[in-house]
Amino acid sequence: MKVSVIVLTYNQEQTVARALDSVLGQKCDYTYEIILADDCSTDSTPDICRHYARKYPDKIRYIANSVNKGVVDNYFDCVLDARGEYIADCAGDDFWTDEYKLQKQTELLESNSDVVLVHTDWMYYDIKSGDMYPPSTTRKERTLFRKSLAPPMSLFMPLLAQERKLGILLNTALYRKSAFMSCYDNDPDLFRNKEFTCEDFQIIVALSRIGSIAFINCVTCCYTVNGRSVTNPGDYKALYRQYYGSIQMHRYIQCKYNVPQSVVYNYHYRILNYLFAQAFRSGDNELRKNTLDTFKQMDVRLSLKSWIKRILSSHNTLWCLSLKLLNP
Repeated sequence: MKVSVIVLTYNQEQTVARALDSVLGQKCDYTYEIILADDCSTDSTPDICRHYARKYPDKIRYIANSVNKGVVDNYFDCVLDARGEYIADCAGDDFWTDEYKLQKQTELLESNSDVVLVHTDWMYYDIKSGDMYPPSTTRKERTLFRKSLAPPMSLFMPLLAQERKLGILLNTALYRKSAFMSCYDNDPDLFRNKEFTCEDFQIIVALSRIGSIAFINCVTCCYTVNGRSVTNPGDYKALYRQYYGSIQMHRYIQCKYNVPQSVVYNYHYRILNYLFAQAFRSGDNELRKNTLDTFKQMDVRLSLKSWIKRILSSHNTLWCLSLKLLNP
């Protein structure tokens, strides 16, 4: 098997068919499989998945989880089960826009043995308005991550600095399973730590250390925004947990590879102050205390807004009044 495409889904009855159609529409001169893993959806997503699995039995392997694993374990269980030499993924609420995506990326990997991952550009898709628009990156930032060939280690520090939230979008990528497995076997906790809440960033960072990263200058994917998803749950506590897990993973990588604080400070400053805003709006004193402790542990200062929120939230009456004003 040449390629395995992972499609994870959870309560995405409105979008999963679109995602599957975009993968099934790929035009390749080889066979590929789709690993479709539903994580205990409670809407009609399982019915849609079963329909597609019955319709394309030679292409789709449907996995209906008996318990909700969460995106991290669900994803890496699929990677370990993948039969393909190369791995791609398309989230259940996103979709591919280039029917030759896999063919172009496979040809590049086949002809460049030192390349471990190849990615492309993408568009954002606003699920509420239906508008599509490109990532809002500056010319310098686009050049940095969009070099036709980035040698090993050249993107490692820029990825950790995270001057932009998404330098490389894994939904646009194709990577070598063998390269991933070497990273996974060397440090399984990086991928399976229960405190971490994303599955894509550590893959890209780990692969950037051991091989070259290639870029094909075309758009192959639409990344959905403004929906209720794991990265936009519409709930302050859930949003807090998501970003807190991400920064803990980021800190883990920083410590493991002795990355200077100066490289990651701006990212930590931005995310921790964002976390404190979520803790404040949640009205949860434990989250407030946890965030303030993390500021100290990571030696990051509070912004002026966070400093004001700290004062307000130190008095229950003021905190409650502030929340009423924020959420009339």
